[in-house]
Amino acid sequence: MRRRLALLLAPIISFAGLALVGIGPAQAQDFDVWIVPRHVKVNSGACRDIPFTVRHNGGYLDRFVAEVEVWKGSKYMDQTYDYVYDSAGALRGSYFWCPYEGLGTFRLGPTQVEWNDYSYDDEGSFRDRSIARFQVLQASNFRKVRIAKRGAVRTVHARLVYFDTGSESWEVAPKGTPIRLQRMAGGRWTYLKTGRVGKGGYISISVKAQRAREYRLIFGKTSRTWGANSLVLRK
Repeated sequence: MRRRLALLLAPIISFAGLALVGIGPAQAQDFDVWIVPRHVKVNSGACRDIPFTVRHNGGYLDRFVAEVEVWKGSKYMDQTYDYVYDSAGALRGSYFWCPYEGLGTFRLGPTQVEWNDYSYDDEGSFRDRSIARFQVLQASNFRKVRIAKRGAVRTVHARLVYFDTGSESWEVAPKGTPIRLQRMAGGRWTYLKTGRVGKGGYISISVKAQRAREYRLIFGKTSRTWGANSLVLRK
């Protein structure tokens, strides 16, 4: 009870940038829990551990256990089990993902929590309903990036590829994929024009310029593939 009274008087901790949903009233559980996920770029056909952390404002605990549910849409995928001893810090957990589970958005939480504090001879368990989401998408990148100059015209050339989880290999981007060209101006990147990938994944975009400037190509994220920025080129 001493621990629970102290926690009710403790300041609230927030983590910027996290979209957390469903944290219940303070009296419904012993302390608050936050799940911090990590997005995944798939660049091979191998299964892998997807790391995440579970943070809390319960102070120093002799034992902290988190069983985190994993969902993809309305489909229950699995439940992780991780624990840490003698720590006030975050618990490091992981979810073992394989390509057959598919791409898209996954959800972590709710979480079943167990804890022990031997200093106060106290312990407890509760179900925390906060959730966090992470995305598993195919990796992409630009290859053979170069820039050519002819008079006042600069042409940026590249080849866009992505890792296809179906074939488990790197493939060229489909013909017609839109690619944006940007130029550095006034300390920020500005949009110039959009080109489209041609045969073999190649792209060429030309613009006029009166002096040397920095350029880069941008491929925008899709529902299956992460976006990519090319190397920065100057001419």
